[in-house]
Amino acid sequence: MEEEPEGTVTVRVAVGADVKYVYAILEEMERSAKARGTGIARRTPQSLCKKIYEGKAVIAVVRKIGGDLPAGDVLTDGVVDAVANGMGGDRPVDNVEDMVDAGANVLVTEEWAGFSYIEAWSDGAFVSNSGLIVNPVYRKAGVGSAIKSAIFALSRQRYPHAQIFSITTGAAVMKLNHKLGFQPVTYSEITRDGTFWDQCRHCVNYPILESNQRKMCLCTAMLFSPGEDLFSAKSVFREKSVLREEKTGAWSVVR
Repeated sequence: MEEEPEGTVTVRVAVGADVKYVYAILEEMERSAKARGTGIARRTPQSLCKKIYEGKAVIAVVRKIGGDLPAGDVLTDGVVDAVANGMGGDRPVDNVEDMVDAGANVLVTEEWAGFSYIEAWSDGAFVSNSGLIVNPVYRKAGVGSAIKSAIFALSRQRYPHAQIFSITTGAAVMKLNHKLGFQPVTYSEITRDGTFWDQCRHCVNYPILESNQRKMCLCTAMLFSPGEDLFSAKSVFREKSVLREEKTGAWSVVR
């Protein structure tokens, strides 16, 4: 049985400083798609960076304690903080800020745990929740559920009148969608924007989509309509180990 990572993963709206994770996220997206035997919509580093800078992406991060710093080193940006002496190793940190006051020379770094972004189609009538990926280290720990809930809430906040859709072959994603109020629909009920469907060209199943005039394929289309709202984007969302903290706007996965 695999050992589960300890600590708290924080899920929040991505900020400019998070672009440093883009290449690692794209690599994992491609690796996961190959493992499933499917293709993915081709995403460039520039496109993901754009989503981050526009405030249309959600990221899960975890802070970890690394090795000792050389005496006199100054911590900046990627090197987050110094924490108490003698707390070396490679362990997540629950409250780095409190530890800093103890004064020490231990390096604290941050690692991405999950990611997703939103995209508007048909002049904002539809919004897709796309690119959901979880770092393999943090899978089966509630991160995917927290990311999905956060990106859904962000979509409702940014596009309150839009219909939100998802197409997927993944049973886990379908289950999460269902919990949020998504319903299976035909392809004719989601966006007909050609740009969206063109992204499927890199999928191994694209010939099936084309042979059916883009009206049917192996992916299941699921749709959420605003009139079917189960909870407000401003409400507190709780499910098992997933908690959204209203004050900070961040979600935490506590194991």
